[in-house]
Amino acid sequence: MTADSAYSLEALMVPDTQGGWGEILSRARDSALLRSEGVVLFVGLLLVCLAPLWIWIGKVRTRYDGWVYRAQESKEFWLNVVMYFLSGMALISYFAYKLCIANAD
Repeated sequence: MTADSAYSLEALMVPDTQGGWGEILSRARDSALLRSEGVVLFVGLLLVCLAPLWIWIGKVRTRYDGWVYRAQESKEFWLNVVMYFLSGMALISYFAYKLCIANAD
C-alpha cells in the first residue's frame, strides 16, 4: 500500500467534526428508504401485484429456469404464481404485525 492510498483511506475513515459517526449512523437508521418495515411492505406489495400480472401474460419468471409458460407447464406455472402471491401476503402480514406491535407499546 502506498502512502497516497493510505492517506486517502485515512481521510475516508475520519468522522466529520460536527456530529461524528453517531449522527451519521442515526440519520441512516432513521432514513425512510432504509427502514426494514417499509422495504418489507414494498416487496410484499410488489409480489402480490406480480401474481395477477403473470396470470394475465401467461408466463411467470422463475429463479433458475427463466420463464415458465402456462400452456406448456401448467402445474409449475400455477405453483409459481401461488408462491408469488403467498410470499407477498406473508410479507404484508409481517408488516402489519410489526405495525401493531410498535403501536401497542
